[in-house]
Amino acid sequence: MDRFLYLHLAPIAISTQKWILQFQKRFLDQLQLSAFFIQGTQRRTSPRRPTRRAKRKNDNKITVKTTRSFLLDTGHFLDVIKRLDRVPSNSTLVTLDVNSLYTSIQHTKGIEATRHLLCQSPISEDAIQFFLDLLTLVLYENYFLFEDTFYIQKCGTAMGSNVAPAYANAFMNHFEITHVFTNSFFLQHVACYHRYIDDIFLIWTGTSDTLLSFHSYLNSILPELQFTIHHNTNSVPFLDTMVLKDSNGGLSTDIYCKPTDCNSLLLYTSCHPRSLKNSLPRSQLNRVARIVSDPITLNDRLDDMTSKFQARHYPPKLLTEEKTRILSPPSPRPPRNTQERIPFVHVLAFHPLVPKVHSIIRRHWPLLAKSYPSIPPFKEPVLVCNKRPPNIRDKLVRADIGSKRPTTTQRLLGTRRNGTFPCLNCAACSNVIKSDTITHPRTGKYYPRYVIKALVEPKRC
Repeated sequence: MDRFLYLHLAPIAISTQKWILQFQKRFLDQLQLSAFFIQGTQRRTSPRRPTRRAKRKNDNKITVKTTRSFLLDTGHFLDVIKRLDRVPSNSTLVTLDVNSLYTSIQHTKGIEATRHLLCQSPISEDAIQFFLDLLTLVLYENYFLFEDTFYIQKCGTAMGSNVAPAYANAFMNHFEITHVFTNSFFLQHVACYHRYIDDIFLIWTGTSDTLLSFHSYLNSILPELQFTIHHNTNSVPFLDTMVLKDSNGGLSTDIYCKPTDCNSLLLYTSCHPRSLKNSLPRSQLNRVARIVSDPITLNDRLDDMTSKFQARHYPPKLLTEEKTRILSPPSPRPPRNTQERIPFVHVLAFHPLVPKVHSIIRRHWPLLAKSYPSIPPFKEPVLVCNKRPPNIRDKLVRADIGSKRPTTTQRLLGTRRNGTFPCLNCAACSNVIKSDTITHPRTGKYYPRYVIKALVEPKRC
């Protein structure tokens, strides 16, 4: 592993190593560094996670939204395409993808790019230096455990880190300002240029030879940063859309699915709340209607999506109602309830009988409103939700494949001693007599440790 360095922690017990590093990781994670200079560039399938308070506080200061090529999500990209009325008929649609961007960014170059982005804001020098110190901790102290060995990452950032999207956006912004926007090929032949983290969409007005020369130039700047190119004069996929160009230079969009895509929609017989399952057809059909710009093609794509839900045993009546609603003229939305509501998370995982508990809570909730009229949250119904129950994946798939060492747990430091000792983790510990041997209460006979292990000492106390 050329990007990871072995971390020597052999003198410490393996369980103690885990505890120390988990505490360190939790502390670093609580820093929420990403909230200070990024909003809304999480994965397309995940909710945005920066804290709301930090978001409101820093929206007017410095975010990657202010960068030149920033794309928020698919909806933002569709708005960009709609604003492009016409493009040259001989232009080429191009997409570029950075290979393994998160794990390819050198720490020194990434920190310098972040400094460059933060220096464009009204934030003070002390605050900028504080942010960079936190970023240095996150990057240089990132570790993982594989079998019995701890590794520390030498290059790039972890894929699941909160700071990863912000860090990658800051790096790519500095890369574009330094090497892309000033290039002669870019200034002459690029009519449109936008980027979603490591996915780039551009419209090229030059020849294919100049496009390939521009691609070779990008790959020659940094050895660790390599781009994959896809180009076509008529259509090109980008994110979950297919961008189409007609003979007159007009652009349209269609929904795009990879050739390896399979129907992985949630089964209607799955153990999930009925409201969640009933909302899936609406959300997916809305997504199709938002992406597909041609009305004739839209009807075919809605039929395709409906067929996928039918294969997952969704009620035909539900699918018909949702499809009719999509094709009907939009009705005005009712005003959104902005009143503060109390969340109630059920301690148990979801079960088909749990909704009865929810109905009991809602039925008797007005008693609180009558008893405590001065508390505003009691006037609105409570928000009730449950934890997700464990599924087959949780039972079969593990991120940590386990240790090759024996499975005995060592909770104390130092050399293990022979004998009988309490585990310090159960109710029976107060009745355990500490000794290297054990005496039979009636015969007075001494037993060595191996007999104690077999007859008295349980595997887990």
